Amino acid sequence: MRRLRATPRAALGMTISHTALGFVVLGSVATGAWHLEAMQTLKPGETMRIAGYDVMLQRVDNLQGPNYIAERATLAVTTGGRPFTTLQPERRLFAVQRRQVAETAIQTNGLRDLYATLGEGDPNTGWVIRLYLNPLAPWIWLGAALCAVGGFVSLSDRRLRIGAPHGRKARRQMQAAE
Repeated sequence: MRRLRATPRAALGMTISHTALGFVVLGSVATGAWHLEAMQTLKPGETMRIAGYDVMLQRVDNLQGPNYIAERATLAVTTGGRPFTTLQPERRLFAVQRRQVAETAIQTNGLRDLYATLGEGDPNTGWVIRLYLNPLAPWIWLGAALCAVGGFVSLSDRRLRIGAPHGRKARRQMQAAE
């Protein structure tokens, strides 16, 4: 602890920022190398599987938003037969702009992101469901936040600011000038 207190904040900030860069690189490499994708047309009650997760389409509801109409799917995600989470992706149609937008549902933890999107479909043929599993994707955001923290820690070191010398040094300079 004594050595840590004696370390200049600029060096500590640099160490934090370089560690953060490692988190960003690990997250990017893992997401690029080991991401999984699954796409299937499902009717309510049908299930698809991705990386040990069973995803069942429970229902698709029609919604009216303030400036759009939407279809919202309710997806029950289970793992090992136990409920894990519920995802609700949407497909929105903005009538004035005549544009469709997919609203992705995301379930995240510190080690991976699970994304679900709702595609085209109807009750007779089913809806296209896309699932994406991105390992270590949250580490990219964690690394970016830690990099900012490292920068602020480094900037808090008064010794390196021009025109703001350390208190004792400034007093000595003033006494010498008198």
